[in-house]
Amino acid sequence: MRIMKLLTYQFILTLLAMLLFGATSAQEGQQNKISEYESMIQKYQQANNTSEVANYQGKLGYLYWEAGNTAKAVEYFQKAMQNNETLGNENAIRTLASNIGLIYYEKDEYDKALTYFRKSLPINQKLKKRYDLAADYINMGYALQGLKRYDEAIDNIQKALPIFQELNDVKSMRSCYTSLSDNYEKLGRHDKSKEYFDLATSLSKQMQSAEMKKLENRTQEAEAISKAKEQELKDTKGTLEEVIQVSTEKQTEIDLLSKARELDSLKHSAREQELVIRENQKKTVILSLALGLIVIVIISSLIFFQLNQKKKANKLLEQRNQQIVEQKKELEEQHEIVSNQKKNITDSIYYAQRIQQAILPTQAEMEKAFPEHFVLYKPRDIVSGDFYWLTEKDGIIIIAAADCTGHGVPGAFMSMLGIAYLNEIVSNIGINKHIRSLSAGDILNQLREYFIQSLHQTGSFDDTRDGMEISLCIIDLEGRNIQFAGAHNPVYIARNKELIKLEADKMPIGISPNYIPFNSKDF
Repeated sequence: MRIMKLLTYQFILTLLAMLLFGATSAQEGQQNKISEYESMIQKYQQANNTSEVANYQGKLGYLYWEAGNTAKAVEYFQKAMQNNETLGNENAIRTLASNIGLIYYEKDEYDKALTYFRKSLPINQKLKKRYDLAADYINMGYALQGLKRYDEAIDNIQKALPIFQELNDVKSMRSCYTSLSDNYEKLGRHDKSKEYFDLATSLSKQMQSAEMKKLENRTQEAEAISKAKEQELKDTKGTLEEVIQVSTEKQTEIDLLSKARELDSLKHSAREQELVIRENQKKTVILSLALGLIVIVIISSLIFFQLNQKKKANKLLEQRNQQIVEQKKELEEQHEIVSNQKKNITDSIYYAQRIQQAILPTQAEMEKAFPEHFVLYKPRDIVSGDFYWLTEKDGIIIIAAADCTGHGVPGAFMSMLGIAYLNEIVSNIGINKHIRSLSAGDILNQLREYFIQSLHQTGSFDDTRDGMEISLCIIDLEGRNIQFAGAHNPVYIARNKELIKLEADKMPIGISPNYIPFNSKDF
């Protein structure tokens, strides 16, 4: 135990030294960067290169911001802004103004923060930076809330909310709902406060599904640690029992040797007594008594030592057992917490399953359109990234089967987007033109545009590749005609004991290098 403590202390000291050394190294590296950027500013000032001077002034401002020196950060951001105003670089001006506003907001200087957020706002409106425009509105809302101008704060946040809804930014939407709830509470409008608080809570629950996998991993790790500790304690208990057994055997050997020596001594004394029985009778009696007393003392000492060793061993075993009980209790509490969290998340997913099944075509709708049919629909992870869809209008049946990217909750979100967009496309037909004028390829082209806009896909390297593969048929019962269009997914037709395959276009519903209109095929 002493060696383990020494090793633990040595490990702690080593770790502290590493942390201190790492922190010192990081500070030195940051100071070197600051010196480097100051040198570059001087160099480009001498060369009259205003663009690079502004660039390094902005970088230096970020370094001071990270180091916690907000005064220096504001100073260099303002210098960079002045140079960019000279250059007419509006994109840099809006970014620098926003940064200065955030610094003043962190320092609770809300008037100054509001001034710089307002400086960024018209530039983002001009450049049509939708996300940054929404960020300016919500930042202004926070600053106005800090100034206790709650009505103005609500107006600005209400301007940011529809933009985040359009961009499908769930986290920012939740921030807007939370801030609106706080401002209405300050104004004493508790009904509106509760309305937005409930909306924020609903979005929070949707975001919890991403944590399910992490909680499952933590459960497995906790169970593995529990098993390892139980095995370690079993091994420790076995070792203690072996030590006690060996100690008992050694003690028995000592007792036997002592008794053998006592017998030899008594025999020798008897022989001496026989030789001098009359002359040394008194001495023999005294010697016998002395020897008997010594034997008693030795045996008593050995018994006391053995009892003391057993007492220490029992105390050590009791301490270990107590540790086992405490560790087991702690593990059981952790397991209960994780199990409860897992159950809550699983219940939420099963509720989402009921919602997803509710938006799929009903059995009655399917039987009305196709009296003889079957549907094979087996979600892998409770909720599904696959879906089937059906609509009937003016004697035309439109049916589709789709496979979205992802499984489980992410795939289910994509499938609900797909069903919503298909319903919207067909609903718009009745407003703009007759359904018989629309082709299967037109529906997929519109569906692809909806997905690209909703997922903000631009075709860049780090862009998302979310989308779906789909087969879609328009069935004209009166004209006895089928029109087909597909994104990767073909259609098979069984007719006269012959299997006919209608090939799909080799591109998905979503952004792709091969971006051409979808073809419609009649059969």
